[in-house]
Order: sequence, then structure tokens, then C-alpha cells
Amino acid sequence: MLRVMMKATLGAVVSMHLTAVDATAAPWHPTTIFSQFGGDNPSKLYSGVVEKDGEYYGTALQGGANGCGAVYKVTPIVGQQGNIEILHAFTGSTDDGCNPSTEVLFGPDGALYGTAAAGGVTDCQSLGFGSCGVVFRLKRKQAGWSFELLYAFKGGADGFYPHTEVAFGSNGALYGTTGGSCTVGGSTVFELAPPKARAAKWTHTVLHTGQSISARVTFGPDDALYGVESEGCGNNGSVFQLAPPAGKQKHWRYRTLHVFAVPGEGTNPVAGVIFDHNGLLFGTTYAGGATNSGTVYSLTRPAGGKKQWTHRVLHDFGENGQPDGAGPSAPLLLDRQSGTLYGTAVSGVNGSGPGIVFQLLPSKHKKRKENVLWSSTDFGDPNGYFPVSRPIFGGTRQELIVTTSNLAGVLFKLDK
Repeated sequence: MLRVMMKATLGAVVSMHLTAVDATAAPWHPTTIFSQFGGDNPSKLYSGVVEKDGEYYGTALQGGANGCGAVYKVTPIVGQQGNIEILHAFTGSTDDGCNPSTEVLFGPDGALYGTAAAGGVTDCQSLGFGSCGVVFRLKRKQAGWSFELLYAFKGGADGFYPHTEVAFGSNGALYGTTGGSCTVGGSTVFELAPPKARAAKWTHTVLHTGQSISARVTFGPDDALYGVESEGCGNNGSVFQLAPPAGKQKHWRYRTLHVFAVPGEGTNPVAGVIFDHNGLLFGTTYAGGATNSGTVYSLTRPAGGKKQWTHRVLHDFGENGQPDGAGPSAPLLLDRQSGTLYGTAVSGVNGSGPGIVFQLLPSKHKKRKENVLWSSTDFGDPNGYFPVSRPIFGGTRQELIVTTSNLAGVLFKLDK
């Protein structure tokens, strides 16, 4: 299932705390960058974009020349629609991918790296999937871009359905996750190491097999991998750490940092986590919290001989009827200069309507002050609805680039 469909069903709501939400704060101004997705172009933007030299690179889930989605580049034009270039239209064949739903990543070689949830090996029928998914690379050529299949998942112990973005390690390897499910095949965290010889292939290694790893993994300041396991396998979800081999150990070591034990802490963490320069971890839960509308939380490393990380709810969506959103399903964006957090929520004001972009200001108090920067007020909004991916900074820290995942999709910017 796609991240926007990962919803939680919970029982009673516990603990109410006052959350500061500034309903009077001036919203940021939206400007459409590109909205002509669909038709001859691919459609459904379930991923955000990356910026390079003032241009935006992303993936579209469906449509395009072969109906399997595409990797695209949009060049903004002031005062009008930008230009779109299709870098690769997926075919869904055994040597290609289909249905990419995550961000692409620029590697140190200038190539684009990413995953597609389908395509590749076609023996996933027994798992209820037509194909197992792939990891790919797009290399820039003098004329266009060339597609390279780095790994096709087989649907066995190596996993299937890679629907999260990859991360580069300091060793040049790629690290990512496969979706799996609680009932059919386990989720995995994997390493894909580059070839050591010219004719060799990338080497795939499973670092950990879990139950419902629904988000990307990210490197912390200690070079360990951090991620989340979402709700659905008899628990409310958890945050985990994978420490790299050290000394005589040959395997990565798995450790649970926090289990969302009660709904008031939040449940169903479907988005990846981030760190600030002090090693403080931030994440979101899709549901749970004071009104079952989701939370933003932090985890602090153990200190003073303690063994457990300290969990803190920084924001409860919809608390006390406050005018904010519900269902955050994407990683947060951190302004490392100010400490301000930015994010998106799938549902809109008071949990109804089609989505918001929000800001959480730094605070010495337990809860952070939230500002709603943009709210899609209706399903006819020219900048779309259902923002399920994280925003990125544009040219300044006062400009955000956002995608919405409605039927076609829209790429737009927000500024003051």
C-alpha cells in the first residue's frame, strides 16, 4: 500500500495537553511551478523533489509513455508554467521498473538513484504482487539519460516492494528498505554495494528483516542507520537503530529505541526520521496522540547512565479543536540554522479537507508552536491536495518547494 493509504484504526484517546497553534499567523503565498501532469505526462506525485542548479527532479507514480510512471525534471519559468523533461519512462519489464513513489537521490557520480515499487522479477504473484520492484540508476549522457538496473528484488528473503528512497553510506553503498507485510513476507533493510570490478554487479545484502518497515532509513551522527516499523503487526509501531559492524562483529546490530506503547504517544510512524546537529531525533506518527490525528515527536539519546531514549511529543495534531491538520506521512524538514521544523499532513484543518503544510517553531517548552503555512481548502485548489511527501527548501530558508498527490499532481512553492 502507498504511504497515503497507511491509516490507523485506534481505540480510546488518552492524555490532553495544551498545544500552541497560531491560527492568526499569515499563511505563506503559493506559486505554481508546474501543474500539467497527466495526459501525455506522468501523474500522481507520491514523492517530493530534489533540487540541482535551480531545477527540480522527481518521480511520478503512474502514466507517461508506458503507464508505469517516470522520472522527470522541471525547469521553473518565472510567471508561467515551467518546462518538463521526461528523463526515463518506466516500462514494467523484467529489466526495468514501474510505479516509483519516492524521491530520487543524486549520487557522488552525478547520477540519479532511486527505487520503483514494481517491475523487475515477475515471480511475486504468490505474494499478491505482479512484480517485485527494483533499484535503479540514471546516468546523464550527452543526449539524454541512460537507465541502469542495479538490483531486481526476488520476493524471497531479499524482500519485495521497495517503496522508499535510498541513502548513500560513506563507503559508497546504497541503503534502503523493502515494504513486505505482516502476513506475506518480511520487510527488510538492505545494503547495495557497488561493484569492485568493472564487469561485476552490485552486491545485495539484507542487514535486518522486520515486520512492517514502511519508511526510509537514515544515517545518524554515529554512522548507524535509523528507521521506523509502522503499526499493523500487533503493535503501535517503533523506532529502531542498526549499528554497523565493529571489532570482531560481522553483522549490523538491531536495537529498538522506542515502542509506541500507548496511543497518547502517537501510533503508526510511517515516515522516516531526521537528526539535528546535536543528535536529537525527530519523527512523526500518522495517528494517535491527543485526538488520534497524529503527532510530531522527538527522541533524546540516553544520558547519565540511562539506557532508554527519552520520547517527547512536540505537537498533537487537532488538539483542543485547534485549526491544523492530521495524518503526517512524510519525513520532516529541519532548518539547521533556526531549529524550525517543516512538514506536511495528508488531511486538512481539524482533520478534514485535503491537506496542509506546517511549521513548528523552536521552543524551550514541551510543546512547540505550530503555524499552518498552507491549507488546501477544497478539492479544486489550483495547487492540488493531499501532500504526502516532505517539502524541501528552495533558494532560501523562506521558500519551500512542495508536491501534491491529487489525480494528476502539482509542483509549487511557498514563500512569505
